[in-house]
Amino acid sequence: MELTFILHQGIRSILIDKDRNPKWDPIKLESIPQDIVYSYFSPLEADEGNELELPGRQKLRSVARL
Repeated sequence: MELTFILHQGIRSILIDKDRNPKWDPIKLESIPQDIVYSYFSPLEADEGNELELPGRQKLRSVARL
């Protein structure tokens, strides 16, 4: 299962055909292999990205004023 297929089906069902009826494959969530599910929720490797850094309160206040 590829993310591009999921995105394509969502866009097709809402914007193109406007039937709001995506054609998912597999049809049921239970049919998705657990290793694929776990891969979406596994921690990132060191070379895959940085930790999420949230701005401090002072930074948020200055951004909110913009």
